[in-house]
Amino acid sequence: MATAQRTWPQRWLMLVAAAGYGKTTALETIGGDGPTACHRATDLIEVASLATSPPTGARPLARVAVDEVSALTDDDQLTLVRLLTALPGQPAVTLAARHPLADEALSACAVPVVERGPETLALSRDAVARILRDEHAVPDSDLAYLVYELTSGWPAWVHLAGDALGRQGVGRRELLAALTEPGTAGGHFARDEVLADLPPPVARLLGRVHDLDPVSAPLCVVVDGHATADATEEALRWSIRTGLLVAHPRRQTGRTPPTFHLVRVLAAVLAQQSGRPDAAGRHRLHAAADWYLTNAYPLAAARALHDAGDTGGCADLIARHGGEMLAGGGAPDVTELVSALPQTEQSADIRLIHGEALRMSGSVTQASRVFAPLLAQADRDRRWSARLLWRAAMVPYLRADYAGALAVLDLVGTQPTVTPPDSDDVLLLACRSSTLAQLGQVEDALTTGTRALAAAQQLNEDGPLAAAHIAAALTSSGTRRDGHLAEALAAAERAGDLVQQARVLVNQAHCLLREARYPSALATAVRAVRSAELAGPPGALVTALHNAGEALLRLGRYDEATLHFTRSTLVSQRLGLNRAAAGVYGIAEVSRRLGRREEALASFTEAVELARDVGDLQVLIPALVGLARLRCEGAGADLAAARAAADEAHRLAPAFLLSSALVAAGWVAYAGGDLGVARRRAAEAVGAARAGRQSDALAEALELTAAVAAEPAASRGALLEAGEIWRPRARVPPPNRPSSCWGASRVPTAHSGRRRRWPPTGWWRSGSRRSTGGSCPSRPPAVAPSRCGCSAGSRSSSVGGRSRCRRGGPGRPVRC
Repeated sequence: MATAQRTWPQRWLMLVAAAGYGKTTALETIGGDGPTACHRATDLIEVASLATSPPTGARPLARVAVDEVSALTDDDQLTLVRLLTALPGQPAVTLAARHPLADEALSACAVPVVERGPETLALSRDAVARILRDEHAVPDSDLAYLVYELTSGWPAWVHLAGDALGRQGVGRRELLAALTEPGTAGGHFARDEVLADLPPPVARLLGRVHDLDPVSAPLCVVVDGHATADATEEALRWSIRTGLLVAHPRRQTGRTPPTFHLVRVLAAVLAQQSGRPDAAGRHRLHAAADWYLTNAYPLAAARALHDAGDTGGCADLIARHGGEMLAGGGAPDVTELVSALPQTEQSADIRLIHGEALRMSGSVTQASRVFAPLLAQADRDRRWSARLLWRAAMVPYLRADYAGALAVLDLVGTQPTVTPPDSDDVLLLACRSSTLAQLGQVEDALTTGTRALAAAQQLNEDGPLAAAHIAAALTSSGTRRDGHLAEALAAAERAGDLVQQARVLVNQAHCLLREARYPSALATAVRAVRSAELAGPPGALVTALHNAGEALLRLGRYDEATLHFTRSTLVSQRLGLNRAAAGVYGIAEVSRRLGRREEALASFTEAVELARDVGDLQVLIPALVGLARLRCEGAGADLAAARAAADEAHRLAPAFLLSSALVAAGWVAYAGGDLGVARRRAAEAVGAARAGRQSDALAEALELTAAVAAEPAASRGALLEAGEIWRPRARVPPPNRPSSCWGASRVPTAHSGRRRRWPPTGWWRSGSRRSTGGSCPSRPPAVAPSRCGCSAGSRSSSVGGRSRCRRGGPGRPVRC
């Protein structure tokens, strides 16, 4: 009996997904080290008709893998299960099928069956980017994200997209058509491999929901009136299990019922097959619109009414719920819907929403054209509404024209008396506070931010409250700043405001980076990227991608960092945001760490030029520091050029970047043999980093202190303190810092027996992994500056399109 208990068969694994999800590839790699037999299900059934078991060879099998199980009838599936259950040695079994296993066959399994489906087999965003780059010569990581959005990571369609982009030269605007239209490879794949053998209830359901988004079980029951509720829900479950429907990216946590959407390429194929809706189709769309509106999906309701030809109903929903639609990330959809409305349906309220949607979608010029006549009419009427002014002010704000934004806000004449306040009053005050902070008018910003928060608390609405807390965070520091950001995030989540969530997460990631808490910063930055992708504000997306790239760079994950920096650059270039300098700088840092000196030098130079053009000190200062560093390295060192770059950085650096500039100036002085200046710069850098509560800058300043200290004890103490900052904050010691050096018995100083060049062996040298002659461990590269993305309104754009930060004085945090 004891022996029998020790020989229970291993578990069975069932891979269920539609064609092209990579089930066969998974079967080929799932066997592990033990002997594995791979069979097609039809072959096993044929063998079973002649013998008692399939051929297994001389060695006992550890696992049996069976593909194409869905090609069998229900009876043959039962026969297959019984055959596999009777195998000697009771090996583990893995089955792969396009359809779920028949209930009778599933019940006959001797052990529990673990099912894995599309959520496991689908490719991640980063995996899509790597496949396009490595297998299809498509390096554009922003284009890779579009492919992911169209395919939801469906592997076969990802490769079809790679072929269309790489071999056929299709552009981003034509990509969806190239993957779905009749006569294309994607169209043939969908019709012949995915849709051809669907069960009739599933085919009927997909035909009724292909133009609806989101999809839920109650909605399916409403629109699939010819079937029972149980049959409709079973068809929905079948579609989800096979990957035709996937979890909706904007689903709200804890909200019931859960929502899904058709994979976009599949929805496009179904739309082509269905054509324009007839009378029955319009009735179905109206029923869906009623359900959406009842269940608080106003944008989905407006889309359904538009597709049904009810432009009046669509316009009415946009006028009444436009702000909610934009807060939920619907700016591109709102732009499309308003553009399709007849001019007679475009009221002033709708045009106001349209302008905001255009700005949030990155179409700043078009947004200006929409707001211009609205501002002109307000000027003629001498009536300046808060709801117009804060939205119009965000257009110059996105372009970093903060004076222009303040001029728009000043049109109201005097600041509004918010008794009782409404949401637009709060958002106007929050916008004004953020603008004043960007202009360096810190006291006025603090006063206005305090008024905004008081008004928001009196109003007691989550959206404006989130905006007010963000404004308050701009004029706070330390624990108080973190508290405001935490309150803002909680309020934004309660309001379902994805735009505000993206803003808060971008700033939380920035704070974590400055505290040198890189794993936590990465996790928060990834959340910020996803929120910005869903919400649509392009400035926040550029910032979030950059922060994620910095965290990855600090953790030594250079390939992933490059993807993020490259995409940040491409998004900025595509939308004309004038913010490509940050991504170029990040790429320069990756090149430097990988030892590509000339590539790094070229990228640093380009980043300096781009940042100068737009006055972006957040990039200009670190890029100048990077140039100073590289100019002092190697046989071609140019101390004069290094000194010029370091001096410019020191001259221009605002308080929150001063420590980095001082460290660079100190290293240049050290390289030139001027130890007195180097020591002064080190002391000043330590003071600036401490005043700004920036742990990463403090560690770098302490490393300079260790190199130039007059006494070995002081040098060792500074280096050990820097080590205590770096070590707890990353899973591994920061790149280029061999952990063995932290406990070195002796740290060379300026009074060591030999004169050292700057940089000393290993310091600031990319790829260095050793310590020579007891010298200090190599310095972690000054990485791409994190970017802040706070804004005033709940549907505001990124901070000036490039999130320039300012500091209000000693102890103030980075401002965004």
